[in-house]
Amino acid sequence: GIPTGMVQFKANGENLGAPVMLSGGIATASTASLAAGTYTVTAEYGGDDFFNPSSGTLMGGQTVNKANQSIAFPAIGDQETTNQVGLAATASSGLAVAFAVFSGPASISDLTNLIFTGSVSIVASQSGNGNWNAAPNVTHEFNVIPPLAPEIGSASVNVREGGEGRFLVRLTREPATES
Repeated sequence: GIPTGMVQFKANGENLGAPVMLSGGIATASTASLAAGTYTVTAEYGGDDFFNPSSGTLMGGQTVNKANQSIAFPAIGDQETTNQVGLAATASSGLAVAFAVFSGPASISDLTNLIFTGSVSIVASQSGNGNWNAAPNVTHEFNVIPPLAPEIGSASVNVREGGEGRFLVRLTREPATES
């Protein structure tokens, strides 16, 4: 005959979901709830009218490996020395991404605000956790340029009797603005 009834799967003695009904004498189970690590997996059969209860353990256990992850970190365009850049990147794992100045005269304030004064490389990293491997670092390099200074197109000075005067300057280029 073919056994009928239910099988309870366990990992390290803890139930993996609800008992599973045998189908053709076979029970299968899958789960995404196990963290990375090694588990002793056991199947406990409750028996039926013709077959006695029994249990079996997976030889060698079951190993759940850490998952790989990656970082999406958009490139940073060239910046003026007066700019401040908010850094943003995401890890495919959903874990927080850390930033560091890889090279160049820059600093990071409040974990994501980049302040700089020269050519800079920034690295985004995610060190992983119990379920995720460390992501490969992503590094972006960009140049820091001084802001464009306005050019004086013309200037004139009008002085009235008694020393009161006006000074007029016409700019031929708009001053740079922060981006």
